[in-house]
Amino acid sequence: MTAALPDHWTLLPLRTPTLPPATTTNAAIIGRDRLLVVDPGSPHPDEQARLLAILTERHALGHHLAGIFLTHHHHDHLAGVEALRAQLAALGLAAPVLAHPLTFERAPSLPVPEADRLTVEHGHILNLGGHTLKILHTPGHTRGHLALLDTSSGVAYAGDMVASDSSIIIDPPDGDMAAYLHSLQRLRALSLQLLIPSHGAPIEAPDEHLAQVIDHRLAREALVLAALDHTPRIPAALVPAAYPEVPPALYPLAERSLLAHLIKLGDDKLASRHGAKWRLAPT
Repeated sequence: MTAALPDHWTLLPLRTPTLPPATTTNAAIIGRDRLLVVDPGSPHPDEQARLLAILTERHALGHHLAGIFLTHHHHDHLAGVEALRAQLAALGLAAPVLAHPLTFERAPSLPVPEADRLTVEHGHILNLGGHTLKILHTPGHTRGHLALLDTSSGVAYAGDMVASDSSIIIDPPDGDMAAYLHSLQRLRALSLQLLIPSHGAPIEAPDEHLAQVIDHRLAREALVLAALDHTPRIPAALVPAAYPEVPPALYPLAERSLLAHLIKLGDDKLASRHGAKWRLAPT
C-alpha cells in the first residue's frame, strides 16, 4: 500500500544551489488553520514567488502563519528566508523563525531580529490548530539539525538526515558520523508511515530506507577500516580504496565523509590519529 501525503501537507520542491545530483530543496507547508513553512531555501525570485503565491492564497482563505521552521543552517535550506519575511510583511503578516539554538549560532548573518527568533529543541510541541508537530533533535549532518514528526499521521520531515536519491555528506567538525547513525536509529524506532527528505521524493517505506542507509554507512566504515594499516596516511590517500565506486571528481566530498568515519573509528579505539594522518590503532 502506498503511503499518501496528508492533505494538510503541501510539498514544494524549489530550485536551490544544492549539491548534485540534487537540484531542489523541498519546502513544506504544514497545517490548515495555522501554517508552518519549512526550509524556504531558494534564493531565486521565481521560486520564491511560487511559495509566496501558495501562502497568499491560503491567507485569503483565513489560514494564519505560525512561522518559518529551519531544519539547519545550510544555505540551500534558508536562502529564501529574508525574501519570504519581507514579502509576508508587505501583506501585514509576521513570520517568526524557529530553529535550534545551534542553527542560529551557525548562521550569524541570517537577517532575522532577535525578537523574531524562536529557539526550539527536542521534544517541543507545535500546535497548528488540530495538528501537532513534535520537534526532534537529530544531530549528525549538523549539530543543530532538527526533524519534525506529525504525530497524527506518522509523517516526518527529515531534512538532510536522508535523501531519496543520493547520500548525505557528513562533514566534520559540524558533521558527526556516530551522532548521525544514532539519529537514524531513533528515526527508525518511530515506525514512520512516510519520510519527507529535503532532497528527492517522499520515501514510502521509511523503515526499509533507514535500515538501508544505516547498513550502507556501516559497510562504508568497514571499507575505511580495511584501507587502514599501521602506516599513518592522510584521509585523501584512503579515498580510492574506501570509495572505489566514486569518480575522482567527487573525491573531495568523499574525503569529508571518510574523515567522519575515521573520527568515529578513533572514538571506537579502532583507529588512531597522528597529526593530520590516520592509522590502525595499536593492538
